[in-house]
Amino acid sequence: MKKTLLISGCLIFILLLLNSCGETKKESASEESKGNISSGKTSEETGSSQKKDDIPEGVTILGEAPEAVEPEKKDYTKEALRCQIVLLEDAVSGKFRKLTKPSALEFTEQGKILVVRAENGAIFFVYNEDGSFGSKNLARYAANDFIGILGKTKYKYDLNFIFAEYIESSD
Repeated sequence: MKKTLLISGCLIFILLLLNSCGETKKESASEESKGNISSGKTSEETGSSQKKDDIPEGVTILGEAPEAVEPEKKDYTKEALRCQIVLLEDAVSGKFRKLTKPSALEFTEQGKILVVRAENGAIFFVYNEDGSFGSKNLARYAANDFIGILGKTKYKYDLNFIFAEYIESSD
């Protein structure tokens, strides 16, 4: 029960973090538009007329929702997902530490979450076949540079999940 709550809390934290990153851009854009409104100038008078063609890719105009992009679907039941074991907090910060088996076991005892980072940079939350969270199982393989995981994948809520049937060293 505690693990489920911890996992849910971490997922909520990640979603809030991602959501708050998008809000700072919206706030600065709304402040700019407030300045134009309060001065009574139109966008033509301020020289900030932007066409959709002038906007760089990945930037959305205030009020438009970005398109959801699903990752490429692959079948990892026959060919293993080659990946590295990382801490979830390292995946969020982008600063990856080299894990050892003792340090990984210690982190899992502290309640920290281990995830895997695929060669293409995608982060996967690992679950065992029975549906239990796989951090303790991953900790046993932390000494390896790369591991291979056979299992079914799911993509929900902009997150990748893999239900591991088999894990092996892939060095």
